[in-house]
Amino acid sequence: MMVLLLSVSACDEGGGSDDAASDGAVRDTYDVEEGTCIFDVSESEAAEQAAVHHEEMGFWIWECTFDQGYYWEAANVIQLEFWSSRGMVAEPGVYPLAGDGYADCGLCLLLREGCLNRDGLADCEADHFAVAGEVEITEIGVVGETISGTIRDAHLVETWIDWESGSFDSEPVPGGATWCIEEWDFEAEVVAYPIR
Repeated sequence: MMVLLLSVSACDEGGGSDDAASDGAVRDTYDVEEGTCIFDVSESEAAEQAAVHHEEMGFWIWECTFDQGYYWEAANVIQLEFWSSRGMVAEPGVYPLAGDGYADCGLCLLLREGCLNRDGLADCEADHFAVAGEVEITEIGVVGETISGTIRDAHLVETWIDWESGSFDSEPVPGGATWCIEEWDFEAEVVAYPIR
């Protein structure tokens, strides 16, 4: 599913991670080694965040844009998805980011790079999928309520995702970049999906 680029409220600034340069090794699995982060999200300028819920399909999507210039310029997006239809229990708690692949994750964290808003959908240059870390959920409500929590120690590996067919199969990009999020707080009011 291609997702939204929403603009609703100010986003909390996050914390960063290792900023060591990549060793250039070809990556063919979702394993992440210490010191491989080449982008430090804590240095990013947070912009806006939003959240949507679709009761029948059983998902919530929270996202935050950052490093955005003017509205029509490309932005980076942190995107957190909760899929009750994939077995995710939508209640407060601490959940691991296991790196099972995008098609199968009940709790998915993406960092989408160089995104433009194409009729309300994100058209991005690259996707990075979280393979380690955790998300603490403090609130997860339905439409009109709030979703909030904290992302911690997340490692996101550059990943190819099959958006076109709708299978959402994914695999790591050989030699791709790793982004990290040491800590990032989020909170947004939940609105109904679709919003268009």
